[in-house]
Amino acid sequence: MMSKVDEKLARFSNDIMTDIGEERSMMLKEVEEREKKAYEAKELALLTQAYEKIQSALLKIDKEKNELMSKTLLDNRTRLLHKRLELVDEIFNESVARLQAFTKTEAYMPYLISLIEEGRRVLGVGNLEVCLNYSDHAIKDQVSATTGLKVVLESKQVNLVGGCKIYNRTSQKVVDYSFANALEDLREDFLHKCNLEVG
Repeated sequence: MMSKVDEKLARFSNDIMTDIGEERSMMLKEVEEREKKAYEAKELALLTQAYEKIQSALLKIDKEKNELMSKTLLDNRTRLLHKRLELVDEIFNESVARLQAFTKTEAYMPYLISLIEEGRRVLGVGNLEVCLNYSDHAIKDQVSATTGLKVVLESKQVNLVGGCKIYNRTSQKVVDYSFANALEDLREDFLHKCNLEVG
């Protein structure tokens, strides 16, 4: 049989071991809690960092995509504008050819005389001078004889296409009834109405 002292020692030893076991369990639990919190904090920091990197990459991709789309859209609009302008040039070049053909017909002379008479009415009294396209040199004298006005030819470098310019040397006024001027006015009006002006 154990003595009372041994029993007490055994109980005391058992109590101490129980306390130590409980304390050890509590310490392990605290360590696990701290490690868990540190792990969760580290995980959250890494997830936040990853999220920020993803968002930054997405913004960069979105910006590059928008820039590429804007550039492509601008390139397409520019190409379309140039194609439209090419078509307009073709139409107006065709018009120049037709007007030049008209200047070789019998109908041209009466039309030209009517333009000169209109210019005379607009400019009024004064020293009037008619300027014809260089290609109209064959009818220069006839125009002068018909109108009684001085007639000169434009330089070869300037293509009036047809029609005339009339100067009032007295009042320093001029009217431009050249086909080239009329075509240019029509072209500008056409480009404006079709929103095709190039700035």
